[in-house]
Amino acid sequence: MAILIRIVKRLLRFTAYAVLAAVVLLVIGVLVVGLTPFGARFAADQVSRLASTPDRVITLGTPSGLLNGRLRLDQVTIADSQGTFAEVRDIAVDWSPLSLLGGTFKADLVSAGSVSVIRAPVVTQTPPPA
Repeated sequence: MAILIRIVKRLLRFTAYAVLAAVVLLVIGVLVVGLTPFGARFAADQVSRLASTPDRVITLGTPSGLLNGRLRLDQVTIADSQGTFAEVRDIAVDWSPLSLLGGTFKADLVSAGSVSVIRAPVVTQTPPPA
């Protein structure tokens, strides 16, 4: 019985250390992505990839201030099979990162320096039936 209790204690201790290590790695990952230029570029590339479709390519410029509450993005371009058809420049979002912990997004400022729509988008793929 004493051996079983010792094994369970070691297993619980190992599990606690593994959970703690996972939390620490997650926090470090979020800080690297949110506070470093390399991490911000990585996050922008991932968002661009997720937001794009075969028919539309959305490209985000270089972001800064992802987690400090002063997000700045030099440009966003939207392209289709014939090239760029829209561009937004000098995007600024002053927001509260801590409000996300409560499940809400709160922004004091959302602005763009310029929005250019060059032409209407071209649809090359038909949407799937609903």
